[in-house]
Amino acid sequence: MTRSSGFFDDVEARFGTVTAVVNNAATARYGPLDDFSPAEDRGGEIATKLTGALFMARRGIQAMRADGHGGDILFVASLAAATPWPFHLPYAAANAGVEQAARTLRLELEGTGIRSPRSVAARPSAPTSPPARWRTAARLTPTSSGSA
Repeated sequence: MTRSSGFFDDVEARFGTVTAVVNNAATARYGPLDDFSPAEDRGGEIATKLTGALFMARRGIQAMRADGHGGDILFVASLAAATPWPFHLPYAAANAGVEQAARTLRLELEGTGIRSPRSVAARPSAPTSPPARWRTAARLTPTSSGSA
């Protein structure tokens, strides 16, 4: 059993039918890609945002189909999914995957009564101006738009 299945089982036992799922989990470590050590697990960051959202959506669809009433599956992705944001590559890539998952799922669910509206773009909470050592390493200036 996955964590998402256990979670849904608990929610259904306590509250009844699931009619909405909001996917909004994320974790991030920021910095130049070449600063990440091999020991650092960037897969966990991607698993939390993207794979976790897919498992939650899957279990939500199963619950909604079993009940026959339909519902909504909402994905929350960062603006980093669509706008280049230096020093946030794993985070941005995972959010771009969430955006594409929402688009694809909307097509797959068409006509089922289960909706997956366009994902909601959230403003990242991390600082938008990289530390000076990163700007220097990437040859960026403090007023740069993010392209080297």
